[in-house]
Amino acid sequence: MENKFFRFLFQEGHRELPTGIYYYIFVIFALGISSFTMWLGGVGNMSPYHYSVIFVMFLLPLSFLTTRGSKKVRKNPSVFDVILSTVFFLSCMHILWNMDYFLQRVSGLDSLTTLDTLLG
Repeated sequence: MENKFFRFLFQEGHRELPTGIYYYIFVIFALGISSFTMWLGGVGNMSPYHYSVIFVMFLLPLSFLTTRGSKKVRKNPSVFDVILSTVFFLSCMHILWNMDYFLQRVSGLDSLTTLDTLLG
């Protein structure tokens, strides 16, 4: 019983390169993260907090666009995959936009807003 549960929990869905408009979104995100990583490795100088949020902001949508939640073969991501991709991108944008606030806030004294709680 436990073995089946863990196998179900950690299964990998079907992975395929998206087509149509999703392919172009994939290419833009892939080129963006590749260019950013090469720039940062070569000449860039950035806080590790900002770097990691930007990296995840581009990486998570790519993973949702290429890997399906089930083994069912589909050419394009499902609506749920697109929604998750968008939500994770926007939540990373929110964290990046408010990074100074998050780094300087005092836990217990400065309260988080409802938006911070939902997107964080």
